[in-house]
Amino acid sequence: MANYGRSLIDLSECLQGRVPKRADWTSLLGLANETLTTPALKEFATRFRDQIPEDVYFYIREIFDRNVVRNDRLADQLVEAVSAINDRGVTPVLVKGAAMFATAPRSVYGSKLMTDLDIIVSPHEVNRTLEALLGLGYTVHQQTPPGWAGAWHVDLQRPTDAGMIDLHRAPPGPAFFYRHLGDAKQH
Repeated sequence: MANYGRSLIDLSECLQGRVPKRADWTSLLGLANETLTTPALKEFATRFRDQIPEDVYFYIREIFDRNVVRNDRLADQLVEAVSAINDRGVTPVLVKGAAMFATAPRSVYGSKLMTDLDIIVSPHEVNRTLEALLGLGYTVHQQTPPGWAGAWHVDLQRPTDAGMIDLHRAPPGPAFFYRHLGDAKQH
C-alpha cells in the first residue's frame, strides 16, 4: 500500500528542486499523476537526471512531451474559439490555463496539465458567444440550471478536441473574491 504522506513530502521535495532521500518513485509518480503535477517535474528530472532512476526520467519526459502536444492542440482550439467570438463583436477575458496560452511562451506549455479552457464574457454577451461556439460545432455538455444561486457557466465540447471550453459570466470561484473587481476587461 502506498504511503501518500511520504509520497507527498517526496513530491514536494522534487517540485522544490531537491532529490528526496529513499523515495518510493512508483508511489511518488502515482501521486504526481493523481494531482496532475507530473509534467511539472520535467525541469527537476532534467536537472537531476543522473540522480534519479533512468525509467523515472524517461517517464516524466514522455508525460511532458505528450502534454506539449496536447496543449498545442488546446492553444489552437483557443485561437479558433476567440477568433469566432471576436467575429461576433465580443472580447472575452481568458483566465487560468487559457490566459497562459495567451501570455506565456510555448516552452512552458508542457508544464501545466489542463482539461479545459476558461473564458469569461459579460452576461449580455453570452448569447452571441454561444452562437459563435455552436457555429464551430461545439455542443453543450453541461450547463448550470436556470435559477442556480452560484456562478453560471456552460461546458462546451467537440469530439475531436483535447479539452472543453468552460464559458463563464463571471470569474470562476466564490464571488467574495471578486466583489471589488468590477468589469474584468478593465483590468
